[in-house]
Amino acid sequence: LRSGPQVNSHKLRNWRLEGSKDGSSWKCLREHVNDFSLADTKFSVAAWPIENADAAVFRHFRVYQTGKNSSGDNLMCAGIELYGALRAEVAVMFKFQYSFDTKGVLYHIATNGGKRDYVNPHTSARVVASLSSSSSHSS
Repeated sequence: LRSGPQVNSHKLRNWRLEGSKDGSSWKCLREHVNDFSLADTKFSVAAWPIENADAAVFRHFRVYQTGKNSSGDNLMCAGIELYGALRAEVAVMFKFQYSFDTKGVLYHIATNGGKRDYVNPHTSARVVASLSSSSSHSS
């Protein structure tokens, strides 16, 4: 996960990474309470493992803010990379090597498995990123 360009502000501290098969029912994959892993520097990066990651399959992921962050109620995330196995006809394994490497799920989606030039997966509507308030969703 990558924070934004601010120094000493807007760092995620209290949040959950959640996964869903249908976009309606969400499962907590990892919870963060007063987590100071993201440094107070521009575009700081931190990574966390997901316990029992092979136990379930998800189509949707979200970062769900559960409390105040370093700047209060603001949620700011400049990037997220997800690694694991993509369930398809042919299994593809994703393993983190370094920040913004070419081994991540989003890179795979953006290049259609390396078959085309990179196209931003959000711009091409292959990945949807949206913002919602925490009061409009139930966990």
